[in-house]
Amino acid sequence: MGATQADQGSDINLISDLLVRTLNLEKQEIPGIRVFMMQTADSNLTTLRTFAIFKLGVTRI
Repeated sequence: MGATQADQGSDINLISDLLVRTLNLEKQEIPGIRVFMMQTADSNLTTLRTFAIFKLGVTRI
């Protein structure tokens, strides 16, 4: 597949644009919010502009 993701937060799970494209997910704009930022572990700020919704099932972890 060529795209993997392992980063997750407690309230939201973040995936890369590459993985969104690879899985052919529909990106949607975050409604009603002009600027939504999240501070990462290295203290940088990352702007979040879009989201995708999908169901993920996991067994035998």
